[in-house]
Amino acid sequence: MMLNIMHSILNRHAVVAQRTGRLVTVLLLVAFSVAYVNTAWVSEDAFISFRTIDNLLNGYGLTWNPGQRVQSYTHPLWLALLLPAVDFVGDPYIVSLLAGFIFTAATIVVLLDLAKPFSWYSLIGVGGLLWSRAFVDYSSSGLENSLSHTLIAMYAWCWLKLRSGVPKGLALSFLLSALFLTRPDNVVLVACSLAVFICTRPISRDVVVSICIGLFPAIVWVAFSIFYYGSPVPNTALAKVNTGATLIKQASQAWA
Repeated sequence: MMLNIMHSILNRHAVVAQRTGRLVTVLLLVAFSVAYVNTAWVSEDAFISFRTIDNLLNGYGLTWNPGQRVQSYTHPLWLALLLPAVDFVGDPYIVSLLAGFIFTAATIVVLLDLAKPFSWYSLIGVGGLLWSRAFVDYSSSGLENSLSHTLIAMYAWCWLKLRSGVPKGLALSFLLSALFLTRPDNVVLVACSLAVFICTRPISRDVVVSICIGLFPAIVWVAFSIFYYGSPVPNTALAKVNTGATLIKQASQAWA
């Protein structure tokens, strides 16, 4: 009898927690929607991608100036996601704002799901993001930040939730590829954890194959970039890195 009562109380508590979690998710999404609408904007840098998309749709290729194969954008995956929507809607400005909203909302949902069962700590964590002006402002902007946020949240979800070696290795390596294709320096945020995953378990053929499959999209893009642009990295990176400063000076600035 006592066990039945305890079981009933626990079930009721779980139902209440589940309903509370759903309500909080809805409220956070509403709060984010209000903040997004009030702060949405598009950066001038985004128009570099818009022009590249326009050139491609008009048959001039992935270029800034027709006939000059220069990679002027840093986010091939973001550009690829915008491309069909811009072709359909016709206005890259509106498409980029809608995409930013969708991906940031997805980030909030993934983070709250990661924190299940619901606790007020998860509310504080996600609420802290919505309190961050940098996070909210660059959830729009027309740039790839919102996609990066979603992929990082998904990476954390896979790292903490997946247990099996092969599916986890495939998911982590594929998300690393997606982050690289969204912005190459995103790799710094997750590469160490993938290395830990590889080094802390027996290496089987299946795990190695799954990781190679996951990394394949990034490898294909680098090969295409070398063939099409003559460089494995975008022109923006070359312009920012080739400053003439010594390695020691660059390291000092990076540390700063």
